[in-house]
Amino acid sequence: MTLKSFSVAAIAGTIVYFILGGIFYGAIFPNMYPPQEGHEQNMMFIVLGGLFYSMFMTLVIGNTPGKTELKSSAMYGALIAGLIEISMQFYMNSAKDACIVTALQAIFTSVVCGCVLAIVIGVVLKKTNK
Repeated sequence: MTLKSFSVAAIAGTIVYFILGGIFYGAIFPNMYPPQEGHEQNMMFIVLGGLFYSMFMTLVIGNTPGKTELKSSAMYGALIAGLIEISMQFYMNSAKDACIVTALQAIFTSVVCGCVLAIVIGVVLKKTNK
């Protein structure tokens, strides 16, 4: 994987992840992570979070066997996103009453987003590595 293919895949992943986040967290599940009272969401932090997550996924997908196969990319993306979200849910619910429905929604959303993100990254890496 070259620096060019890494950069293009990470940027494409960031854009897709931002759009998916808007769909899932802004439209479908707006109360999953509501902003604190009196505060607005910081879009720069949201974009940077998506960028670093996409960079992480690009490194993983780019260094796995079968990375350019859609099924392989999708499985790795779903697995990574699911494990990260499950871990995060344990941390986030450690100091409050756990809501199983919200946790399952978050896990489902992360798995779907991770799957789509990994597919996009795999396709971009395949196109840019020719």
